[in-house]
Amino acid sequence: MIGSLTTIHIKKSIEKVKRKEIHDPVLNFQMSNDFHPSKILKGYLQWGMQGGNNLKTFDTDCGKIGILICYDSEFPELSRLLADDGMDILFVPFLTDTQHGYSRVRHCSHARAIENECYVAIAGSVGNLPNVHNMDIQYA
Repeated sequence: MIGSLTTIHIKKSIEKVKRKEIHDPVLNFQMSNDFHPSKILKGYLQWGMQGGNNLKTFDTDCGKIGILICYDSEFPELSRLLADDGMDILFVPFLTDTQHGYSRVRHCSHARAIENECYVAIAGSVGNLPNVHNMDIQYA
């Protein structure tokens, strides 16, 4: 499901992306006005990332866990599906570059904990990457 959301987000943002210059730090791929979404989707597939149509919980010694990455935590339906599958702990890794982004992830994660009566652990990136475009500042 997470891969599907990434794919949907990319497809819905094509027009916005065509008007801006964006850099994807994971793929080290510079996109400009000649951007085509198949280029970036191909790159994600090379990393073994692909869309799906289900969410999965994982059995651990500490109970069942679920994972929603950053923006996915803002959608209550996703965590509800994981909770219905018996999730005890929700992990939310994120990368934000502003206090607003951090606050949005944090407060939405609090809401997911209350709604689903589960523990939620958020973990942001630590440190800066000064030689990587758009990754010189992180807020966590």
